Amino acid sequence: MKHLKRKLSELWDLRFVIAGLLALALLVSLLIEAWTRYPRYVQASAALFVLFVFGSAWLRGRRNERRGWRVTCASPVGWAYEEKRDGVWEGITFPELGDFREPPHVIDLGAASKWEAHPAWMRDRRDEIITRVRSELKRPQFVLRENA
Repeated sequence: MKHLKRKLSELWDLRFVIAGLLALALLVSLLIEAWTRYPRYVQASAALFVLFVFGSAWLRGRRNERRGWRVTCASPVGWAYEEKRDGVWEGITFPELGDFREPPHVIDLGAASKWEAHPAWMRDRRDEIITRVRSELKRPQFVLRENA
């Protein structure tokens, strides 16, 4: 029974992969058709898209530099709080307790007793750091647990 459930789960995942590939093929065919009919519009749209992507990344980086701290996805299994200290980003990683692929993302902020293992510059600032993390990782997408 367990083997059957795993196979069904793999088939379910495969269905989404196939649907994604079909959507990508449709998008590419539409882009090719649009390119042959309206090349200037496609070029302008591509330029605006690139400008948007780089512009939003630049604004996010500028905001992080101005604040001096950031919360980033560190890996598929955790999130990191980092501060810029002497020109270098330093911080800690909070593990994600649940399945990282689907919200809500459950993140362990650690009990107060566990904060003694963190770097000295952040030990006495637990409440401030948790408030900052909460301001970035909000419900309903994220659930933050302090005593997990």
